[in-house]
Amino acid sequence: MDKFLLFTSGVISETPANTNYDSMGVYNSNNLQQIKPNGIDTLSLIFSSEHGTSYVDLKIKRGTHSVVTQSIVSAIKTSKESMLTIADIDNNSFANPNIRGVVIHSTSPIIAYVKIINATQVNVIPINTKLERLKSMTISNIHSGDATVQVFLSNATDNWYILKDVSIPVGSTLKLEGDELDYDGSVFNLYVKLSSATPVDIIVR
Repeated sequence: MDKFLLFTSGVISETPANTNYDSMGVYNSNNLQQIKPNGIDTLSLIFSSEHGTSYVDLKIKRGTHSVVTQSIVSAIKTSKESMLTIADIDNNSFANPNIRGVVIHSTSPIIAYVKIINATQVNVIPINTKLERLKSMTISNIHSGDATVQVFLSNATDNWYILKDVSIPVGSTLKLEGDELDYDGSVFNLYVKLSSATPVDIIVR
């Protein structure tokens, strides 16, 4: 029997006029890929599907990541119900009393899209926001002259270059594959920088 996990963020009961797709989520427990800490008072549940990745941040009492995780796993394993309430802020119902709040996020097959128009470096994928292996990145030259680009990983220590001063001709697109974009998203930001004001379009999948 499939089991479905229910989350609500409290928007429906508190400000119903603001209700949208991030106000409630129901996920098949079979699609739960990871449960992991995301800060001292946040636990992230990551779900995958053929349409992309979604994740739910549970705001919890500090330091209770383990006990909240155990409650969720136990509920999935032992419940005879098909619908399990993990964190229903609207109705004040929780799988564990240490849960304080819910933030529901969704991503589409396009993870990021950015238009870069000058030589300022742009943080395309900020640290701790890469939740799955990237499939590709395309950089399309939409300018009337050649574009020279850099793609690099960065943190507080240094930069590590994937591409360094690569020229993309007028009307051309450079594509990076998944193995070239395989990095630890909890350690690095992913930046793109142009050498001059030669606009490009970035799409990350």
